[in-house]
Amino acid sequence: RVAQDNIRFAMEYMIKEIRMGTSYHCGAPEGGITPLDCDFGSGQNFLTFRNDDGATVVYKLIGSRLYRADTAPYDDDDNYKPVSSQGITFTNLTFYVTGTGTVLTADRKQPKITITAEVEAGIGTTKSTFNLQTTVSQRSLDS
Repeated sequence: RVAQDNIRFAMEYMIKEIRMGTSYHCGAPEGGITPLDCDFGSGQNFLTFRNDDGATVVYKLIGSRLYRADTAPYDDDDNYKPVSSQGITFTNLTFYVTGTGTVLTADRKQPKITITAEVEAGIGTTKSTFNLQTTVSQRSLDS
């Protein structure tokens, strides 16, 4: 149960911040804030966006943990702080972004981020694997 709570906390923390964000950028470079889609089949293990305070934020899988950075340079792993606890292992984390175009580019879609993850918790015979998928849409209207 503790492992499930840790997974839930890490995912909810990230999802709430993404929901309130804008300018989603999926793809190189890390820290890029020009809106950029990465459709299914071209997902990345990191996502960059502007949060509701206007700060650039990157969520990234480093090794087997979920990390967050809000200070540059974003390609320096030393700037990342862990979001997930040591008791859980992300064996996969992928972000897919669609609808980042604007009304001016005739996109007419609300940005959506789909997150897929495979997470392991426990050790030995008590080890459990969880496959998660969630889709988050930008809360504010696309402009």
